[in-house]
Amino acid sequence: MQSSDAATRREALERAGALHPWDPVERAELEEAVSEALLDEDASVRIAAVRSLARLGAKDSLRSLVRASSEDPAPQVRREAVAALARLVATPRSGPA
Repeated sequence: MQSSDAATRREALERAGALHPWDPVERAELEEAVSEALLDEDASVRIAAVRSLARLGAKDSLRSLVRASSEDPAPQVRREAVAALARLVATPRSGPA
């Protein structure tokens, strides 16, 4: 997710969202890496990060998503973050408790 190419970063985030590590340490590391992408300069990468966090059930990232929903400069990112928050709040966390 550190490529200079936005499309490559987006693809990496999409793949990350499909992973579901059961190891709590691996899961936390994955969620942290995806959350960092919420600060990417490219709005499409930030959208991919939001969607990946939602697919991961990343409830530990709620604060980051709340921030994205209210502070991101791109309206589409804010909308995606609101939708992700709604899904995360309504869905039980996948993986170990």
